[in-house]
Amino acid sequence: MGSFKGHALPGSFFLITGLWWAATKQTFLYTTRRNKSAGVGRLASRAIQCRIEECEFGFLFLDHLNGRDMLDVHVHTLLLYAIFGQAFICLLEVFHRGNILLELLRATLTVRQGSWFWQIGFVLYPPSQVKWDQIDHDNAIFVTLCYCWHLAFALLTVAIVYLSVLCAVRSRLRRMPPLEMGLLKPREKEVESEDEIL
Repeated sequence: MGSFKGHALPGSFFLITGLWWAATKQTFLYTTRRNKSAGVGRLASRAIQCRIEECEFGFLFLDHLNGRDMLDVHVHTLLLYAIFGQAFICLLEVFHRGNILLELLRATLTVRQGSWFWQIGFVLYPPSQVKWDQIDHDNAIFVTLCYCWHLAFALLTVAIVYLSVLCAVRSRLRRMPPLEMGLLKPREKEVESEDEIL
C-alpha cells in the first residue's frame, strides 16, 4: 500500500461495499419477510466470517505503524478507530440480528473507512507535487477535523441512499396489485349427500 493507488484501491472497495449494504438492505428486508428461513444459516456463517476478518485486519494494521512519521501514524491511527468501531458494530450485530440501525451504522462506518483510505492516499502520497509536512502539528489537527467530515459525509451518503431505496421500494410495492387470497381460504362446507340438497 505504499502508494496512492495502494490506498485508493481498498478505499474504492470499502466505498462500494458500504453503499451496496445501504442500498440493498431494504430490498433484502422486503424479500425475506415472505420466507424467513431462506438462507439464514448461510448468512450467519458469512457474517461471522466477515467479523473475524475485520478484527484480523485491525490487528495486522497495528504493526503497520512502527517507525513512521507523526502524521503517517496519526492518519493510520484514525483508520484503526474506524476499523475497530466497525468490528464492534459487527459484534453487536451478532447478538441483535436484523437491527436496522446497527446495519446502517455498519454501512456508514464502511463508507467512512473507504473515504478515509482515499484521504490517507492524498495525505501521504499526493498526486500533485505539494507534499504534506509530516511533523507539523497543525496538519495533524486538520486531518482530525477531516476525519470528522468524513464521518458526516458517510452518514449523509448512507442516509440519502437508504431513504431513496426505501421510497423506491415502497412506491413499487404500492403499485403492485394485492395478492389474491381467495384461493387460500377454506371453501364453505360442501353438501355431503343428495338428501341434504332436497
